[in-house]
Amino acid sequence: MTATERPNPLGGPDFQSLADLGNSYRGTVARVRRSLVDGHDVLGLFSFAVAPLAPLTLVRMPFTHLVSEVFRLALGHR
Repeated sequence: MTATERPNPLGGPDFQSLADLGNSYRGTVARVRRSLVDGHDVLGLFSFAVAPLAPLTLVRMPFTHLVSEVFRLALGHR
């Protein structure tokens, strides 16, 4: 090294490449999910499956009876 040449304050190119590789690996691992299906996916699938049944249910039983049954099931009463 000559007197006019200064060391790079960011380090050598090998260290920079290794730091970039480590940062990209950490970013990728942070985005990985444990399962393919998320809670929002299940809720969406359930709502799309139940939505066509709602009008049929309202035709077959009165609305007040339906609401009382939903509350009974939600509260766990028999």
